[in-house]
Amino acid sequence: SFITKEQYERLLEFFRQNAEFVKEDFQETHYFNCDEDLRIQKNNSGVKIWLKKGKIHDDFREELEIKTNKEDFEKIKEMFSCIGLKTEIKWLRERKQFNWN
Repeated sequence: SFITKEQYERLLEFFRQNAEFVKEDFQETHYFNCDEDLRIQKNNSGVKIWLKKGKIHDDFREELEIKTNKEDFEKIKEMFSCIGLKTEIKWLRERKQFNWN
């Protein structure tokens, strides 16, 4: 679910004061215009290409995944473009992880 910016800031401040900060990550995920659920994602540690088999609301979906270096992200996007795949959705996500007991 989505929350307002003010709710997010309150939650972030709560966790900063009451929990141990573990790490943060920034993710850029591209979903492609094809019949399969094909994605590429770049984050702080690398890049992955993955395909989720089955339909979106299936109880279980097999995933095929390839991990590679961050430097490969632009080449992968270009390669997909050359075979006719275009980014349908571009999702940017900032993650912050805390330990809270």
